[in-house]
Amino acid sequence: MMIHFAYSDGSNPYIAKTYAALFNMVRKYNLRQVWNNQFIVESTRKSKPTYDETKQILRDFAIMWQHRFDKVSWSYEDIANYEGFFRTYGKKYGLLREFRENGIC
Repeated sequence: MMIHFAYSDGSNPYIAKTYAALFNMVRKYNLRQVWNNQFIVESTRKSKPTYDETKQILRDFAIMWQHRFDKVSWSYEDIANYEGFFRTYGKKYGLLREFRENGIC
């Protein structure tokens, strides 16, 4: 897994190589997906999110990913990585059933 993050303010880019690193970026920043494994970091979230806020952030991230799905050419590896990510954190935050119903994992 190699997910690239470019900062809109021009700071050094970041590469997430694990599910945990991707999850930390999702929780810490407001992101915009520009390609299958590339995101723009638009801004930092104001404070550390609570459990419920993190659950909503994860849900919003899944929605963004799903909306971009048909606009990008995905490899099987990319799909498997995101599916594993959404399964892992969907289970942790009680979203697994919702993700399955919506075809995310």
